Amino acid sequence: HVGRGIELLDQVVSNAERHSLSLLLELHAAPGGQSGRQTTGRSDPTWEPSRFDADGALSALRLVATRYNSSRSVVAISPLNEPELSNEVLLPYYQRAYETVRGSGMRAGQVAFVLQLYGLGAIFSLGWAALDSPEGLPAARYPNIIFDLHLYYGVLVPPFPALFDRLASPHFVAGPLVHL
Repeated sequence: HVGRGIELLDQVVSNAERHSLSLLLELHAAPGGQSGRQTTGRSDPTWEPSRFDADGALSALRLVATRYNSSRSVVAISPLNEPELSNEVLLPYYQRAYETVRGSGMRAGQVAFVLQLYGLGAIFSLGWAALDSPEGLPAARYPNIIFDLHLYYGVLVPPFPALFDRLASPHFVAGPLVHL
C-alpha cells in the first residue's frame, strides 16, 4: 500500500456518499500483477503468472473491505481486474478473497462480489461450470456473486460481436435483472 492511493480512494468514497452514487471497488494492480498488461498498473511483456502474490492481493482486499464496510455507496467489490491466471490459481484465490471480504465486514446482503470472466477462455473454462461447481463458488455457500462478462466488443471480428450480443442478454447472463 504505497503512495496516496488509499487517501484518493477515501475521497472517491466520500464524494460518492455525498452525491448518493454507487461504487464497485476493484483491485486493478495486484501485488506481482495478475497479467503483464497495462491494465494491471504496469506493462511487462516478461510477466509470469508465478509472480502473482495472492497473499498480498488478499491483504489489499482486507484493507479496502475493512475500511469501507460501512459505506452506503460501496455496493460491490471485485478481487481482480482482467486476470490472466489459470483456474488452478483463480478458484482458490477467489474463495479466499470472498472469505476475506465477508470476514472484513462486507456482508453478502449489502455488497456484491464481482468475478470477471475476462476473455473467451475464461468464459468457457472458468465460467458457470467451474465457478458454480461444489469445488468452485456455489451460490449456496457463496451468496451474492455476480459474473462480469468482461469482453471488449470493439476488438472482436465478425461473427463474434453478433454472437455475444445474443449471449450477453440479461436472461442468459444472470437471469432476470436484480437490484443491488
